Amino acid sequence: MINVLIQGRTNLFSKPGGDTTQLVTLKESLTQKNLNAVISTQLEPDLGPFDLVHLFNLIRVHDTYIQLLNCQKQKKTVVFSPIYHDLHEYNRKGRHGLGKLAFRFIKNDIVFEYARGRKP
Repeated sequence: MINVLIQGRTNLFSKPGGDTTQLVTLKESLTQKNLNAVISTQLEPDLGPFDLVHLFNLIRVHDTYIQLLNCQKQKKTVVFSPIYHDLHEYNRKGRHGLGKLAFRFIKNDIVFEYARGRKP
């Protein structure tokens, strides 16, 4: 049986979005085809049991980049789904609370996304 690790951003389940739906649906589809599929949000898991790693998402590229480096270090084959959508308008008009306040001071979307994606 082929073992596939599906890797998503670290807050995939605590802040679900469209990518969460895609990863869960992919896992279900692979399982129906008799493949062993596991979802992980870890940055550097042990990839020993897996034949293939499927990475997702370019919006939080720092998570994905660390996961990719881990795959290279462990010499694993990687498939990549570069999910991306421009958050500029949402960052300017749709955010509330602290996010809205932060954009009064942080004018660069990339800096804001990087800052909010970092763990303390």
